[in-house]
Amino acid sequence: MKRWSAGVLAVALLSTGCGGGKEFPLSVGRSWSYMVHMEFNITRVEEVKVLRKVPVAGVTGYELGGPMGQSRIAWKDGILVAQQLPNATFNPPIPLLVGGVEKATRDWKGMIGAVGKGTPASATLIQEGDTQSFTGRPIRTTRATLTIIAGSQKIELITWYQKGQGPIKQEQRTNDSLQVLLEAINGS
Repeated sequence: MKRWSAGVLAVALLSTGCGGGKEFPLSVGRSWSYMVHMEFNITRVEEVKVLRKVPVAGVTGYELGGPMGQSRIAWKDGILVAQQLPNATFNPPIPLLVGGVEKATRDWKGMIGAVGKGTPASATLIQEGDTQSFTGRPIRTTRATLTIIAGSQKIELITWYQKGQGPIKQEQRTNDSLQVLLEAINGS
């Protein structure tokens, strides 16, 4: 499981906003740039682009791509779900964000597919209002914390969404150790 975990956060953040969610407006051709800080003091800029519409969870979703891989996500019944993130698939699709509300909780149970192997997993999504500094000023955000338990691994994806802009920050922790930090640079 460790092999897929480092890539999950990055594209979860970079891919969490399709369809009608005001938390992250999206259309084919739109792109976002993020400063990615990884272990061993590795820092680089990553761009993610909405490539095309695809079916996800029985609805129209989007495929997003960038240097870290591809994702397939969709808004279904007001919840942003991921069927695929780089190096992992989710059956059923896993919730990333509940649209239109500041506070929410969702539980998930299913299978995570990685490196040709399926692993039973469970997850809890908890979101609440928060304030983050972005471009030097305080911004009201929705913080969504997704905690995934798969075997002996605990993966935590913490994403801060600014309404109308999308995710402005994300952290990925594996077994309580910070693995990746992403911070928005811009979107188009």
